[in-house]
Amino acid sequence: MPSAAYTEYTNLMKRGAFRDAAVLAERRSIEPGENCGFWLTQQSRALMRARQFKKAYTCANRAVHAAPGNSYAQLARADALVKLRKYRDALDDFTGLIHDPKVGIRARKGMLECLAKTKKDWARILSLITEWDMPAEDAFRWRVQALLGLKRFDDAVDACHKRLKQSPDDPAALWQLTDLEVERDGLEQVTARMARMAKIPSRPPIYGEIYASLCKRAGSTDAALDQYTKLSDRDGDTNIIRKRAFALAKSGRETEAIPLMEEILRMNPGDDYINKCYVAACNRIDNSEGAVHFYQELLSHYPCAGNFNRCFIQQE
Repeated sequence: MPSAAYTEYTNLMKRGAFRDAAVLAERRSIEPGENCGFWLTQQSRALMRARQFKKAYTCANRAVHAAPGNSYAQLARADALVKLRKYRDALDDFTGLIHDPKVGIRARKGMLECLAKTKKDWARILSLITEWDMPAEDAFRWRVQALLGLKRFDDAVDACHKRLKQSPDDPAALWQLTDLEVERDGLEQVTARMARMAKIPSRPPIYGEIYASLCKRAGSTDAALDQYTKLSDRDGDTNIIRKRAFALAKSGRETEAIPLMEEILRMNPGDDYINKCYVAACNRIDNSEGAVHFYQELLSHYPCAGNFNRCFIQQE
C-alpha cells in the first residue's frame, strides 16, 4: 500500500506539477525515518520531467551514495547524464544494469543510445540486439539505425519491408520507410504515392499523418492543414490536434491555432512545449490579455500545477 506522501507525489506528477513534486520529494528525503535514497530518486525523476537536468543528476548521484546497489537510483543518474550529454559516463551506469531484473530492459535501451552517440559502434549494436532478443519494435528501430550507420541503405529498406510484413501498417516502420524512400526516389514521387494511400478509407490514420508531414516538408501548408483537419475530425487524436496547431501557427494563422493549443492544455496543463508555443502565438497577435484569462481558468482547475504559470511569467 503506497504511503500518503507517495500518492500525493504521483498525483502531482500526473498533473504535470513536476516542480511541486520535486519539492515534496526533497522535503521527504530529509525527514527522520524516511528512505532517503528512494525520495532522492523520486526528486530526480520529477526534476527530469521539469527539464532541470543538472539538479536531477545531483539528486540521483546523492541517491546512489545514500543507497548503494539501488538500481533505480543508478538508472536515474544514467538518464540524467544522457540529458547532460555525458554519454560515456552514462554508458558505465547502464552497462552495470543490463542484467538487472527490475531495470535491465530500460538500461539496455540506454546503453544502445550511448553506444550510438559515442563510439558509433554499429556492428556491436547489431550484435547486441540479437544477443538480447529485444522486443521486435525496439529491435527494428536500432537495426535500421545501425544499418544506415554502416552505409547499408538497401538492407535498411529491406528491414522496413520485413517489419511491415510481420506487422502491417506499423507506424515506426512506415515513417522510417518513407524517409528512406524520399532519399531514394525524391520527395515529389513519395508524396504522390502517399496521397493515394491516404485516400483509401480502410487504411489507418498513420498514412494520412505521413502524407500531411510530406506536404509540410514540400511547403504545401494548406494541403497539410486540410489533411490534419480530416484526421482530427475523424479521430480526435491529441497528437494530430497538436500537429495541426503547429502547422496553423507556422503559417501565420494564430487565431485558429490558439484554441487548439488551449484544448490540448486543458487535457495536459504541464506540457511545457505547448505552453511556450501558446504564449508565443498569443504575443505575436498581441493577445496577452486572453492568455492571462486562459491561465487563470487553468489555475482554477489545477491549482497545484505551476508549470504553465511559470512558463507565462518567463515569456512576459
